[in-house]
Amino acid sequence: MDTPFDLDKKFFLDISRHGNALQLLPSFLRKIEAQDFSTWRDKLFSGEVVNNTENRPALHVQIRAPESRKSYDPLKKFSDKIRQEKKYTDIVNIGIGGSDLGPAMIYKALEPQRDGPRSHYVSNLDASHIQQTLAALNHETTFFLIASKTFTTMETLENAKRALAWQPDKSHYAALTANKDEAQRFGIGAENIFSFPEGIGGRYSVWSSIGLSLCISFGSEVFSNLLDGAHGMDRHFAEAPLEENMPVLAAMLGQYHLLHGRQAHAVLPYAENLGRLPAYLQQLIMESNGKKKTREGVALKSSPCAIIFGEAGTNAQHSFMQFIHESPATVPVDFIGIISPRQNGLMANMLAQAQALESNGRPSSIILLQELNAFCLGMLLAFYEHRTFTEAVFCSINPFDQPGVEMGKKIAKELSPALEKQGDLTEPHKNLDSLLKILDN
Repeated sequence: MDTPFDLDKKFFLDISRHGNALQLLPSFLRKIEAQDFSTWRDKLFSGEVVNNTENRPALHVQIRAPESRKSYDPLKKFSDKIRQEKKYTDIVNIGIGGSDLGPAMIYKALEPQRDGPRSHYVSNLDASHIQQTLAALNHETTFFLIASKTFTTMETLENAKRALAWQPDKSHYAALTANKDEAQRFGIGAENIFSFPEGIGGRYSVWSSIGLSLCISFGSEVFSNLLDGAHGMDRHFAEAPLEENMPVLAAMLGQYHLLHGRQAHAVLPYAENLGRLPAYLQQLIMESNGKKKTREGVALKSSPCAIIFGEAGTNAQHSFMQFIHESPATVPVDFIGIISPRQNGLMANMLAQAQALESNGRPSSIILLQELNAFCLGMLLAFYEHRTFTEAVFCSINPFDQPGVEMGKKIAKELSPALEKQGDLTEPHKNLDSLLKILDN
């Protein structure tokens, strides 16, 4: 298993630098087969329930399949209209989490190819985020996309209200949501509401209408290429034997390292335009698999996923790479490079880091994309999605819910009115009373 794998000469994976883990991969593959992996994978692809907590399927694979592409027709029609009219120079996508990280990351990755309006991404509840974004824009040539699956997300609605104070004309707004009723109550016209199914989780939602900003900025053909690349990786994941299946092999290496106490994993894209990829993967992997119980409610003895961090190379070489090279803590690394147009100095640095780590007995994988275009990027994102799903099956967890995040949202909604009233809080938040008194003063 030390030969690089490739998919259609577009996506390459080299796992040869993982030392003893390679000899143990066959035993990990046998173990995941015993976990009914094929059955779970079939459920994912057929649209059966895989999210047992919410009794839902996970439909991100289905919607990007060619036979489902008619669902994108409203997005294509709307984005083509905006691009052709040339009324708007700027798009502001207001969202958070998957409604922000996915499109913002892809926009940065493909920005040199943009031929339509500029897109801007506002997510932080801190008012300075939207204020600084809008300060550089024109009221009449700015269009807003309010992106929220539930259309009840605090950060998104607060920023949407701030946008309305700046541009009150609601003809400048569209909603991207699974909750049409809430969007209409907010005042968005039905013709400007682009829905997607409840079975599309937030961190997988860039494949849905949440990707509208990308359609507008780059054109619907580029967005279709993104879907095509993801679908190519989908077919590989569904059809390749496990011993040649790139997401499966990467997942099993990840589990090997976790079982050996390697709790962190670095992702280092040697391309400045992929600088947001580590943040995107933090949500994809850590929100999906950062769980304490199995699907059946049994407490896990160890973490089923690693702590993901990273930065674009070569900047990473001047920050945390020394730690990865020589710290007693072993940190596996994914190096991601672009073949064409090749920057020899950049590629030399990436390969040198991988070689130096190997000489110190440190594990790393190398992923190469033929180009940094929409098709190859779609392959890369789907690769990590399927790797995440495979690790979840291996650990018998549900990767499609986020109970800890939901608990935090619930508590925030309880705290906000109390902060506004500047009064005491009731159980279970009495331990915050002293902090509130400081805030009151």
